Amino acid sequence: MTEHKDKITKINEPTVAIVGRANVGKSTLFNRLLERPKAIVSPIAGTTRDRNYGRARWRGAELIMVDTGGLEDDQPIARGIRKQADIAITKADLIFFLVDMREGVMPQDLAIAKFLKKTGKPVVLVGNKADSPALANQDENKEWQRLNFGKPLAISAASGAGTGDLLDRAFKLLKTQLEKSKKISEASGVPPIRVAIVGKPNAGKSSLVNALLGEERALVSEIPFTTREPQDTVLLYGEQPLLLIDTVGMRKRARVEPGLEKVGVDRSLAAMERADVVIFVTEAQSQMTVQDKHLAQLITEKNTGLVIVANKWDLVGEKGPATPNLFIDYYREFFPSLDWAPILFVSAKTGEKVQKVFETILTVRKEREKFLKQDELNDFLHRTLTKHWAVIHQRKRGGARPFIKKLIQTGIRPPSFMIVTTSKERIPEGFIKYIERHLRESFGFIGTPIRMEIKQVKIKDK
Repeated sequence: MTEHKDKITKINEPTVAIVGRANVGKSTLFNRLLERPKAIVSPIAGTTRDRNYGRARWRGAELIMVDTGGLEDDQPIARGIRKQADIAITKADLIFFLVDMREGVMPQDLAIAKFLKKTGKPVVLVGNKADSPALANQDENKEWQRLNFGKPLAISAASGAGTGDLLDRAFKLLKTQLEKSKKISEASGVPPIRVAIVGKPNAGKSSLVNALLGEERALVSEIPFTTREPQDTVLLYGEQPLLLIDTVGMRKRARVEPGLEKVGVDRSLAAMERADVVIFVTEAQSQMTVQDKHLAQLITEKNTGLVIVANKWDLVGEKGPATPNLFIDYYREFFPSLDWAPILFVSAKTGEKVQKVFETILTVRKEREKFLKQDELNDFLHRTLTKHWAVIHQRKRGGARPFIKKLIQTGIRPPSFMIVTTSKERIPEGFIKYIERHLRESFGFIGTPIRMEIKQVKIKDK
Protein backbone atom coordinates (compact mmCIF):
# COMPACT_ATOMS: atom_id res chain seq x y z
CA MET A 1 0.00 0.00 0.00
CA THR A 2 2.78 2.46 0.89
CA GLU A 3 4.46 2.16 -2.51
CA HIS A 4 1.44 3.30 -4.51
CA LYS A 5 0.43 5.94 -1.95
CA ASP A 6 3.81 7.60 -2.37
CA LYS A 7 3.02 8.09 -6.06
CA ILE A 8 -0.36 9.76 -5.43
CA THR A 9 -0.63 13.55 -5.34
CA LYS A 10 -3.90 14.87 -3.92
CA ILE A 11 -5.49 17.97 -5.40
CA ASN A 12 -4.56 21.13 -3.50
CA GLU A 13 -7.03 23.38 -5.30
CA PRO A 14 -9.26 25.52 -3.04
CA THR A 15 -12.31 23.54 -1.95
CA VAL A 16 -15.77 24.68 -0.86
CA ALA A 17 -18.06 22.29 1.04
CA ILE A 18 -21.83 22.84 0.79
CA VAL A 19 -23.43 21.70 4.04
CA GLY A 20 -26.80 21.93 5.75
CA ARG A 21 -29.74 19.86 6.86
CA ALA A 22 -31.66 17.69 4.42
CA ASN A 23 -33.64 19.28 1.58
CA VAL A 24 -32.41 22.87 1.90
CA GLY A 25 -31.23 22.70 -1.74
CA LYS A 26 -27.56 21.72 -1.46
CA SER A 27 -27.51 19.57 -4.62
CA THR A 28 -29.53 22.17 -6.53
CA LEU A 29 -26.95 24.82 -5.59
CA PHE A 30 -24.12 22.44 -6.44
CA ASN A 31 -25.56 21.88 -9.93
CA ARG A 32 -26.18 25.61 -10.39
CA LEU A 33 -22.58 26.53 -9.51
CA LEU A 34 -21.22 23.83 -11.82
CA GLU A 35 -23.70 24.89 -14.53
CA ARG A 36 -24.63 21.28 -15.24
CA PRO A 37 -26.82 18.65 -13.49
CA LYS A 38 -24.10 16.50 -11.93
CA ALA A 39 -25.86 15.73 -8.63
CA ILE A 40 -29.22 13.96 -8.49
CA VAL A 41 -31.89 16.27 -7.10
CA SER A 42 -34.92 14.78 -5.32
CA PRO A 43 -37.36 15.73 -2.55
CA ILE A 44 -36.45 12.43 -0.87
CA ALA A 45 -34.21 13.10 2.13
CA GLY A 46 -30.86 11.32 1.94
CA THR A 47 -30.61 11.34 -1.86
CA THR A 48 -27.02 12.63 -1.65
CA ARG A 49 -24.96 10.14 0.35
CA ASP A 50 -21.33 10.43 -0.72
CA ARG A 51 -19.29 13.56 -1.19
CA ASN A 52 -19.96 14.71 -4.74
CA TYR A 53 -17.16 16.74 -6.34
CA GLY A 54 -17.22 19.19 -9.23
CA ARG A 55 -15.55 22.34 -10.56
CA ALA A 56 -17.10 25.80 -10.51
CA ARG A 57 -15.61 28.30 -12.95
CA TRP A 58 -16.10 32.02 -12.40
CA ARG A 59 -14.28 35.05 -13.81
CA GLY A 60 -11.44 32.93 -15.20
CA ALA A 61 -10.76 31.03 -11.96
CA GLU A 62 -11.83 27.64 -10.64
CA LEU A 63 -12.92 26.12 -7.33
CA ILE A 64 -13.61 22.55 -6.25
CA MET A 65 -17.19 22.31 -4.98
CA VAL A 66 -18.27 19.47 -2.67
CA ASP A 67 -21.91 18.52 -2.26
CA THR A 68 -22.70 16.66 0.99
CA GLY A 69 -25.61 14.76 2.48
CA GLY A 70 -28.08 16.23 4.97
CA LEU A 71 -26.66 16.38 8.52
CA GLU A 72 -29.41 14.75 10.56
CA ASP A 73 -31.00 11.45 11.66
CA ASP A 74 -29.16 8.58 13.34
CA GLN A 75 -29.93 5.61 11.09
CA PRO A 76 -26.97 3.50 9.80
CA ILE A 77 -26.92 5.19 6.38
CA ALA A 78 -27.41 8.63 7.96
CA ARG A 79 -24.40 8.06 10.22
CA GLY A 80 -22.35 7.24 7.12
CA ILE A 81 -23.63 10.38 5.40
CA ARG A 82 -22.64 12.42 8.46
CA LYS A 83 -19.18 10.89 8.40
CA GLN A 84 -18.77 11.79 4.73
CA ALA A 85 -19.92 15.35 5.40
CA ASP A 86 -17.49 15.61 8.34
CA ILE A 87 -14.63 14.56 6.05
CA ALA A 88 -15.69 17.14 3.46
CA ILE A 89 -15.78 19.87 6.12
CA THR A 90 -12.36 18.86 7.46
CA LYS A 91 -10.78 19.06 4.01
CA ALA A 92 -12.61 22.24 2.91
CA ASP A 93 -11.05 25.70 2.76
CA LEU A 94 -14.48 27.37 2.91
CA ILE A 95 -17.98 26.24 3.90
CA PHE A 96 -21.31 27.28 2.42
CA PHE A 97 -23.82 26.74 5.25
CA LEU A 98 -27.21 26.46 3.53
CA VAL A 99 -30.46 27.35 5.28
CA ASP A 100 -34.03 27.69 3.98
CA MET A 101 -35.28 31.29 3.81
CA ARG A 102 -38.88 30.09 3.71
CA GLU A 103 -38.70 27.98 6.88
CA GLY A 104 -36.37 30.13 8.96
CA VAL A 105 -34.06 28.76 11.65
CA MET A 106 -34.77 25.13 12.52
CA PRO A 107 -33.36 23.12 15.46
CA GLN A 108 -31.13 21.16 13.05
CA ASP A 109 -29.69 24.46 11.77
CA LEU A 110 -28.71 25.45 15.29
CA ALA A 111 -26.97 22.11 15.87
CA ILE A 112 -25.07 22.38 12.58
CA ALA A 113 -24.06 25.99 13.32
CA LYS A 114 -22.66 24.96 16.69
CA PHE A 115 -20.65 22.17 15.04
CA LEU A 116 -19.32 24.48 12.29
CA LYS A 117 -18.18 27.06 14.83
CA LYS A 118 -16.00 24.44 16.49
CA THR A 119 -14.21 23.67 13.21
CA GLY A 120 -12.74 27.16 12.96
CA LYS A 121 -13.33 27.12 9.19
CA PRO A 122 -14.54 30.26 7.37
CA VAL A 123 -18.29 29.98 6.81
CA VAL A 124 -20.66 31.82 4.47
CA LEU A 125 -24.27 31.60 5.65
CA VAL A 126 -26.39 31.12 2.51
CA GLY A 127 -30.16 31.67 2.59
CA ASN A 128 -31.57 29.51 -0.20
CA LYS A 129 -35.06 29.43 -1.74
CA ALA A 130 -35.30 33.24 -1.70
CA ASP A 131 -37.50 33.00 -4.77
CA SER A 132 -39.22 36.37 -4.28
CA PRO A 133 -38.21 39.87 -3.10
CA ALA A 134 -40.19 39.31 0.10
CA LEU A 135 -38.22 36.15 0.89
CA ALA A 136 -34.92 37.81 -0.06
CA ASN A 137 -35.67 40.57 2.45
CA GLN A 138 -35.89 37.95 5.19
CA ASP A 139 -32.11 38.23 5.43
CA GLU A 140 -32.71 41.16 7.82
CA ASN A 141 -34.63 38.94 10.23
CA LYS A 142 -32.88 38.92 13.59
CA GLU A 143 -33.51 35.19 14.08
CA TRP A 144 -30.51 34.46 11.82
CA GLN A 145 -28.25 35.96 14.50
CA ARG A 146 -28.90 32.84 16.55
CA LEU A 147 -26.61 30.97 14.14
CA ASN A 148 -23.69 33.37 14.82
CA PHE A 149 -22.63 33.65 11.18
CA GLY A 150 -24.02 37.10 10.41
CA LYS A 151 -26.67 37.94 7.84
CA PRO A 152 -27.39 35.22 5.27
CA LEU A 153 -26.59 35.87 1.62
CA ALA A 154 -30.00 35.43 -0.02
CA ILE A 155 -30.03 33.31 -3.19
CA SER A 156 -32.28 31.08 -5.25
CA ALA A 157 -30.37 28.00 -6.40
CA ALA A 158 -33.35 27.03 -8.55
CA SER A 159 -33.34 30.27 -10.60
CA GLY A 160 -29.70 31.26 -10.11
CA ALA A 161 -30.53 34.57 -8.44
CA GLY A 162 -27.69 35.71 -6.17
CA THR A 163 -25.33 32.84 -7.06
CA GLY A 164 -22.94 35.20 -8.85
CA ASP A 165 -22.60 37.26 -5.65
CA LEU A 166 -22.03 34.02 -3.74
CA LEU A 167 -19.17 32.99 -6.05
CA ASP A 168 -17.69 36.48 -5.86
CA ARG A 169 -17.59 36.18 -2.08
CA ALA A 170 -16.02 32.71 -2.26
CA PHE A 171 -13.28 33.78 -4.67
CA LYS A 172 -12.54 36.84 -2.54
CA LEU A 173 -12.18 34.76 0.62
CA LEU A 174 -10.00 32.19 -1.16
CA LYS A 175 -7.87 34.60 -3.17
CA THR A 176 -4.61 33.54 -1.51
CA GLN A 177 -5.21 29.81 -2.06
CA LEU A 178 -6.25 30.42 -5.66
CA GLU A 179 -3.02 32.24 -6.42
CA LYS A 180 -0.93 29.41 -4.98
CA SER A 181 -2.81 26.50 -6.51
CA LYS A 182 -2.04 25.02 -9.92
CA LYS A 183 -4.23 22.84 -12.05
CA ILE A 184 -3.22 19.22 -12.42
CA SER A 185 -3.27 19.51 -16.20
CA GLU A 186 -0.69 22.28 -16.03
CA ALA A 187 1.51 20.36 -13.59
CA SER A 188 1.63 17.21 -15.71
CA GLY A 189 1.17 18.58 -19.21
CA VAL A 190 -1.01 15.59 -20.23
CA PRO A 191 -4.80 15.04 -20.16
CA PRO A 192 -6.27 12.77 -17.45
CA ILE A 193 -7.09 9.11 -18.07
CA ARG A 194 -10.83 8.73 -17.41
CA VAL A 195 -11.47 5.58 -15.39
CA ALA A 196 -15.02 4.33 -14.69
CA ILE A 197 -15.32 1.80 -11.86
CA VAL A 198 -18.34 -0.43 -12.48
CA GLY A 199 -19.85 -3.59 -11.04
CA LYS A 200 -23.06 -5.01 -9.67
CA PRO A 201 -24.42 -3.64 -6.34
CA ASN A 202 -22.11 -4.30 -3.37
CA ALA A 203 -19.24 -5.73 -5.43
CA GLY A 204 -16.91 -3.36 -3.59
CA LYS A 205 -16.59 -0.46 -6.04
CA SER A 206 -16.59 2.29 -3.41
CA SER A 207 -14.25 0.27 -1.19
CA LEU A 208 -11.85 -0.01 -4.13
CA VAL A 209 -11.97 3.76 -4.70
CA ASN A 210 -11.17 4.32 -1.03
CA ALA A 211 -8.29 1.83 -1.17
CA LEU A 212 -6.87 3.47 -4.30
CA LEU A 213 -6.98 6.89 -2.68
CA GLY A 214 -5.83 5.74 0.72
CA GLU A 215 -8.79 7.51 2.37
CA GLU A 216 -12.52 7.07 2.87
CA ARG A 217 -13.61 9.08 -0.16
CA ALA A 218 -16.83 7.16 -0.85
CA LEU A 219 -19.52 5.92 1.53
CA VAL A 220 -19.33 2.15 2.03
CA SER A 221 -22.27 0.16 3.39
CA GLU A 222 -23.69 -3.36 3.26
CA ILE A 223 -27.00 -1.78 2.20
CA PRO A 224 -27.37 -2.08 -1.61
CA PHE A 225 -27.32 1.07 -3.77
CA THR A 226 -25.47 3.14 -1.16
CA THR A 227 -23.86 5.02 -4.06
CA ARG A 228 -26.65 6.84 -5.87
CA GLU A 229 -24.71 8.79 -8.49
CA PRO A 230 -21.31 8.64 -10.22
CA GLN A 231 -18.56 10.27 -8.15
CA ASP A 232 -15.55 11.97 -9.78
CA THR A 233 -12.16 12.14 -8.10
CA VAL A 234 -9.08 13.64 -9.77
CA LEU A 235 -5.54 12.76 -8.67
CA LEU A 236 -2.00 12.45 -9.95
CA TYR A 237 -0.38 9.01 -10.07
CA GLY A 238 3.27 9.84 -10.61
CA GLU A 239 3.05 12.41 -13.39
CA GLN A 240 -0.19 11.03 -14.87
CA PRO A 241 -3.53 12.63 -13.90
CA LEU A 242 -6.42 10.20 -13.42
CA LEU A 243 -10.14 10.91 -13.21
CA LEU A 244 -11.73 8.11 -11.14
CA ILE A 245 -15.50 7.71 -11.51
CA ASP A 246 -17.21 5.51 -8.89
CA THR A 247 -20.51 4.48 -10.47
CA VAL A 248 -23.85 3.16 -9.22
CA GLY A 249 -24.20 -0.61 -8.88
CA MET A 250 -25.95 -1.72 -12.06
CA ARG A 251 -28.53 -4.45 -12.50
CA LYS A 252 -30.29 -5.69 -15.61
CA ARG A 253 -32.43 -2.91 -17.05
CA ALA A 254 -35.66 -4.81 -16.38
CA ARG A 255 -34.84 -4.94 -12.66
CA VAL A 256 -33.89 -1.29 -12.26
CA GLU A 257 -36.40 0.58 -10.15
CA PRO A 258 -37.76 3.87 -11.53
CA GLY A 259 -36.73 7.08 -9.82
CA LEU A 260 -33.37 7.62 -8.14
CA GLU A 261 -31.91 4.23 -9.06
CA LYS A 262 -32.78 4.66 -12.75
CA VAL A 263 -31.26 8.15 -12.85
CA GLY A 264 -28.10 6.87 -11.19
CA VAL A 265 -27.78 3.91 -13.56
CA ASP A 266 -28.31 6.14 -16.60
CA ARG A 267 -25.51 8.39 -15.41
CA SER A 268 -23.27 5.39 -14.80
CA LEU A 269 -23.82 4.29 -18.39
CA ALA A 270 -22.92 7.80 -19.52
CA ALA A 271 -19.77 7.61 -17.38
CA MET A 272 -18.77 4.43 -19.23
CA GLU A 273 -19.31 6.26 -22.53
CA ARG A 274 -16.71 8.89 -21.62
CA ALA A 275 -14.24 6.50 -20.00
CA ASP A 276 -10.86 5.55 -21.45
CA VAL A 277 -10.62 2.52 -19.15
CA VAL A 278 -13.31 0.60 -17.25
CA ILE A 279 -12.48 -1.20 -14.01
CA PHE A 280 -14.95 -4.10 -13.83
CA VAL A 281 -15.24 -5.06 -10.15
CA THR A 282 -16.36 -8.60 -9.37
CA GLU A 283 -16.49 -10.68 -6.19
CA ALA A 284 -13.78 -13.34 -6.22
CA GLN A 285 -15.30 -15.35 -3.37
CA SER A 286 -18.66 -15.74 -5.13
CA GLN A 287 -19.79 -17.34 -8.35
CA MET A 288 -20.40 -14.99 -11.26
CA THR A 289 -24.03 -14.11 -11.91
CA VAL A 290 -26.31 -13.06 -14.75
CA GLN A 291 -25.76 -9.47 -13.57
CA ASP A 292 -22.02 -9.82 -14.12
CA LYS A 293 -22.60 -11.24 -17.61
CA HIS A 294 -24.98 -8.38 -18.41
CA LEU A 295 -22.37 -5.83 -17.33
CA ALA A 296 -19.73 -7.58 -19.43
CA GLN A 297 -21.97 -7.14 -22.46
CA LEU A 298 -22.45 -3.43 -21.72
CA ILE A 299 -18.70 -2.95 -21.38
CA THR A 300 -18.05 -4.75 -24.67
CA GLU A 301 -20.46 -2.39 -26.44
CA LYS A 302 -18.57 0.70 -25.18
CA ASN A 303 -15.22 -0.30 -26.82
CA THR A 304 -13.29 1.05 -23.84
CA GLY A 305 -10.15 -0.31 -22.25
CA LEU A 306 -10.86 -2.87 -19.54
CA VAL A 307 -9.34 -4.24 -16.35
CA ILE A 308 -11.22 -7.00 -14.51
CA VAL A 309 -10.76 -6.79 -10.74
CA ALA A 310 -11.48 -9.93 -8.73
CA ASN A 311 -12.15 -8.14 -5.44
CA LYS A 312 -12.46 -9.64 -1.93
CA TRP A 313 -9.53 -11.96 -2.62
CA ASP A 314 -8.98 -12.06 1.16
CA LEU A 315 -12.25 -14.02 1.50
CA VAL A 316 -11.06 -16.85 -0.77
CA GLY A 317 -9.89 -19.64 1.53
CA GLU A 318 -7.15 -22.25 1.12
CA LYS A 319 -5.24 -20.47 -1.62
CA GLY A 320 -2.20 -22.11 -3.18
CA PRO A 321 0.23 -21.27 -6.02
CA ALA A 322 -2.22 -22.64 -8.61
CA THR A 323 -5.30 -20.84 -7.24
CA PRO A 324 -5.00 -17.68 -9.40
CA ASN A 325 -4.74 -19.78 -12.58
CA LEU A 326 -7.85 -21.75 -11.62
CA PHE A 327 -9.74 -18.49 -11.15
CA ILE A 328 -8.44 -17.10 -14.45
CA ASP A 329 -9.72 -20.21 -16.24
CA TYR A 330 -13.12 -19.73 -14.59
CA TYR A 331 -13.29 -16.04 -15.57
CA ARG A 332 -12.24 -16.78 -19.16
CA GLU A 333 -14.92 -19.44 -19.44
CA PHE A 334 -17.62 -17.18 -17.96
CA PHE A 335 -16.59 -14.08 -19.97
CA PRO A 336 -15.35 -15.53 -23.28
CA SER A 337 -15.73 -12.19 -25.07
CA LEU A 338 -13.38 -10.51 -22.55
CA ASP A 339 -10.44 -12.90 -22.94
CA TRP A 340 -8.19 -9.94 -23.80
CA ALA A 341 -8.74 -8.18 -20.46
CA PRO A 342 -6.17 -8.51 -17.63
CA ILE A 343 -7.50 -9.97 -14.36
CA LEU A 344 -6.23 -8.63 -11.03
CA PHE A 345 -6.82 -10.38 -7.71
CA VAL A 346 -7.09 -7.71 -5.01
CA SER A 347 -8.63 -6.96 -1.64
CA ALA A 348 -9.96 -3.43 -1.32
CA LYS A 349 -10.47 -4.14 2.39
CA THR A 350 -6.85 -5.07 3.17
CA GLY A 351 -5.20 -3.18 0.31
CA GLU A 352 -3.63 -6.35 -1.09
CA LYS A 353 -2.24 -5.71 -4.62
CA VAL A 354 -4.34 -2.56 -5.05
CA GLN A 355 -1.29 -0.73 -6.46
CA LYS A 356 -1.46 -3.04 -9.51
CA VAL A 357 -4.74 -1.39 -10.51
CA PHE A 358 -2.97 1.93 -11.13
CA GLU A 359 -0.11 0.28 -13.00
CA THR A 360 -2.50 -1.72 -15.18
CA ILE A 361 -4.57 1.38 -16.03
CA LEU A 362 -1.44 3.04 -17.40
CA THR A 363 -0.55 -0.09 -19.37
CA VAL A 364 -4.03 -0.41 -20.89
CA ARG A 365 -4.12 3.27 -21.91
CA LYS A 366 -0.75 2.82 -23.65
CA GLU A 367 -1.97 -0.31 -25.44
CA ARG A 368 -5.08 1.51 -26.68
CA GLU A 369 -2.87 4.10 -28.35
CA LYS A 370 -0.50 1.62 -30.00
CA PHE A 371 -0.17 2.17 -33.76
CA LEU A 372 1.76 -0.37 -35.86
CA LYS A 373 3.91 0.52 -38.84
CA GLN A 374 2.73 -0.83 -42.17
CA ASP A 375 5.97 -2.80 -42.59
CA GLU A 376 5.22 -4.57 -39.31
CA LEU A 377 1.71 -5.43 -40.47
CA ASN A 378 2.92 -6.65 -43.87
CA ASP A 379 5.42 -8.96 -42.22
CA PHE A 380 2.82 -10.14 -39.68
CA LEU A 381 0.26 -10.95 -42.38
CA HIS A 382 2.79 -12.79 -44.49
CA ARG A 383 4.01 -14.91 -41.56
CA THR A 384 0.50 -15.64 -40.28
CA LEU A 385 -1.00 -16.64 -43.61
CA THR A 386 2.03 -18.59 -44.77
CA LYS A 387 2.23 -20.62 -41.59
CA HIS A 388 -1.42 -21.53 -41.12
CA TRP A 389 -3.51 -20.29 -44.01
CA ALA A 390 -1.46 -20.73 -47.18
CA VAL A 391 -4.56 -22.13 -48.85
CA ILE A 392 -6.19 -18.72 -48.51
CA HIS A 393 -3.87 -17.40 -51.23
CA GLN A 394 -5.16 -19.88 -53.83
CA ARG A 395 -7.68 -17.98 -55.88
CA LYS A 396 -9.79 -20.56 -57.68
CA ARG A 397 -12.19 -19.92 -60.52
CA GLY A 398 -15.32 -18.14 -59.49
CA GLY A 399 -13.58 -16.64 -56.44
CA ALA A 400 -14.68 -19.47 -54.18
CA ARG A 401 -11.97 -18.66 -51.63
CA PRO A 402 -11.25 -15.11 -50.41
CA PHE A 403 -7.82 -13.68 -51.10
CA ILE A 404 -6.35 -11.44 -48.36
CA LYS A 405 -4.47 -8.62 -50.04
CA LYS A 406 -3.50 -6.37 -47.11
CA LEU A 407 -3.96 -5.56 -43.42
CA ILE A 408 -4.04 -1.87 -42.48
CA GLN A 409 -4.36 -0.17 -39.10
CA THR A 410 -6.92 2.61 -39.44
CA GLY A 411 -7.10 4.06 -35.93
CA ILE A 412 -6.51 3.89 -32.18
CA ARG A 413 -8.61 4.09 -28.98
CA PRO A 414 -9.44 1.29 -29.69
CA PRO A 415 -6.93 -0.08 -32.21
CA SER A 416 -8.80 -0.53 -35.50
CA PHE A 417 -7.78 -2.59 -38.53
CA MET A 418 -9.00 -3.16 -42.08
CA ILE A 419 -8.64 -6.48 -43.89
CA VAL A 420 -8.46 -5.81 -47.63
CA THR A 421 -9.69 -8.66 -49.83
CA THR A 422 -10.03 -8.99 -53.62
CA SER A 423 -12.77 -11.61 -53.40
CA LYS A 424 -16.51 -11.19 -53.41
CA GLU A 425 -16.78 -14.12 -51.01
CA ARG A 426 -17.50 -13.28 -47.39
CA ILE A 427 -14.52 -13.86 -45.08
CA PRO A 428 -15.53 -16.32 -42.32
CA GLU A 429 -15.93 -14.81 -38.84
CA GLY A 430 -13.58 -17.47 -37.50
CA PHE A 431 -10.80 -16.23 -39.75
CA ILE A 432 -11.29 -12.64 -38.56
CA LYS A 433 -11.04 -13.84 -34.94
CA TYR A 434 -7.95 -15.80 -35.93
CA ILE A 435 -6.25 -12.64 -37.25
CA GLU A 436 -7.21 -10.75 -34.08
CA ARG A 437 -5.87 -13.49 -31.82
CA HIS A 438 -2.52 -13.54 -33.60
CA LEU A 439 -2.32 -9.74 -33.55
CA ARG A 440 -2.55 -9.93 -29.78
CA GLU A 441 0.03 -12.72 -29.58
CA SER A 442 2.47 -10.69 -31.71
CA PHE A 443 1.86 -7.12 -30.49
CA GLY A 444 0.02 -7.25 -27.16
CA PHE A 445 -2.99 -4.91 -27.17
CA ILE A 446 -3.54 -5.85 -23.53
CA GLY A 447 -6.84 -4.67 -22.05
CA THR A 448 -8.27 -3.13 -25.20
CA PRO A 449 -10.79 -4.38 -27.74
CA ILE A 450 -9.70 -4.52 -31.39
CA ARG A 451 -11.99 -3.41 -34.19
CA MET A 452 -11.80 -5.32 -37.46
CA GLU A 453 -13.52 -4.35 -40.72
CA ILE A 454 -13.48 -5.84 -44.20
CA LYS A 455 -12.92 -3.93 -47.43
CA GLN A 456 -13.52 -5.66 -50.74
CA VAL A 457 -11.65 -4.33 -53.77
CA LYS A 458 -11.82 -5.36 -57.41
CA ILE A 459 -8.86 -6.77 -59.35
CA LYS A 460 -8.26 -4.95 -62.59
CA ASP A 461 -8.33 -7.23 -65.63
CA LYS A 462 -4.96 -7.65 -67.32
